[in-house]
Amino acid sequence: LNGEVLDAQAELTRIVKTAKRRVVLIDNYIDERTLLLLGSRADNVACTIYTLKPESPKLAPALANYAIEYPTKPIEIKGFKKAHDRFLVVDDTLWHIGASLKDAGLNLFAMMKMTLSPDVILSLLPH
Repeated sequence: LNGEVLDAQAELTRIVKTAKRRVVLIDNYIDERTLLLLGSRADNVACTIYTLKPESPKLAPALANYAIEYPTKPIEIKGFKKAHDRFLVVDDTLWHIGASLKDAGLNLFAMMKMTLSPDVILSLLPH
């Protein structure tokens, strides 16, 4: 997809909305668009983001606003510096995403549903 921001965001939202238990995102560059996208999940679905700078001064206001506006959909943010690619885990499905979720569709990128178990990637993350 190239320049199809709305289509990319719609597809990512559709994927996130299918979650029944968990959503885990590995993405070094997140912002309020990422939080809004993950806020589309159901109330009972756990959500964790692993990102390069979890305590970024730019991210702090967005997280505070998100917590106020979506109190039934908390997002746990954890630091992780060893990722280059972006991955999205929705329950037992692993997606490889070529751009940060916040930038999906801005330029040429792709998303691919992987056959690899999410546990392979998740086992590499800090707990």
